[in-house]
Amino acid sequence: MEHGATALGSAALAAVAMASRYPGSKVVLCTDGRANIGLGDLEQPPHPSSPAQTPFFYRQLALQAVEKGVIISVMTFKGTDCCLADIGRLADATGGRVNIVSLGTMATEIQSISVDNVLATSVKATLLAPDGVYFPYETESNKLVREIGNVTRGLEITFQFAVKPDVIEVFLQKNTLPFQLQLNFKTRDQQRVTRVLTEQRPVTTTSRILVGKLNIAVLDVHCAQLCASLTMEGRVQEAQNQLQAQQDLLKQV
Repeated sequence: MEHGATALGSAALAAVAMASRYPGSKVVLCTDGRANIGLGDLEQPPHPSSPAQTPFFYRQLALQAVEKGVIISVMTFKGTDCCLADIGRLADATGGRVNIVSLGTMATEIQSISVDNVLATSVKATLLAPDGVYFPYETESNKLVREIGNVTRGLEITFQFAVKPDVIEVFLQKNTLPFQLQLNFKTRDQQRVTRVLTEQRPVTTTSRILVGKLNIAVLDVHCAQLCASLTMEGRVQEAQNQLQAQQDLLKQV
C-alpha cells in the first residue's frame, strides 16, 4: 500500500525468530518501501542520545541470525526507496542476497533464493601469517579472525595481506612464507568441525607479474568485495582508489 505503514523491522525479527528453530533456514524480506513504524523505523528522526539506534537494531538482528544459522535475503522493487544501505547489511552479514526486481521477475527470484544450497553454518575463519604481515582494512596483526556465519554453495571469500616496511628486507631473504587457514563450522546436522589448511607461498624478488601466475578471477572478486564494503561504510574515495589500483595492475599483465 503506497504511503502506508511498513513494519519491516518487526516482521524481520519475528521471521528470524521462527527460522532460528531450524539452522540453515532462509528468510526473504520483500518490501516496496522503507520501514516506518515499530522496530527498526528508518524514518524516525535520530535521538541526540542514541543517533545510531536504528542501524544498531539491524546489526543486532544480523548477529542473531548468524548465530542461529539463518540466512536473510532482501528483495525490493525498481524505483522504490527502502534504505538498502541499512537493511542490506542483513544479507551481507548472513550470506544472503540483495535483489532489486520487477513484478515480472519476482516469482523467479524468490524461487532462486529458496534453493537449498546451504553448506555450513556458524563458520569462522582464522588466517595466520608470519610476524610482519598484516591485513589491510582489517587488522595490523598477523592474525585475522573473520566471522563468516552461513556459507552457501558458490560463496567466495578473499583475503588481502601486506608486509610491514621494516621487515621487507628480511622476507626477501626467504624463499617461502607460511600461511595457515583454520576453519571452524557446523555441518547441516549441527556437528562441529575444524579444518586446518597450511601452505608455503613463494617469495619473489621482482616486481614483474607473469600472467600465468596471476589469478585474475580472484583479484576481480576481491576488488568487488572490498570496494562494496568501503562504499557501504561511506569511504567512497578509498573505494575509487582501490578500483583504480586494480585497473593499473591489470594493465601490467
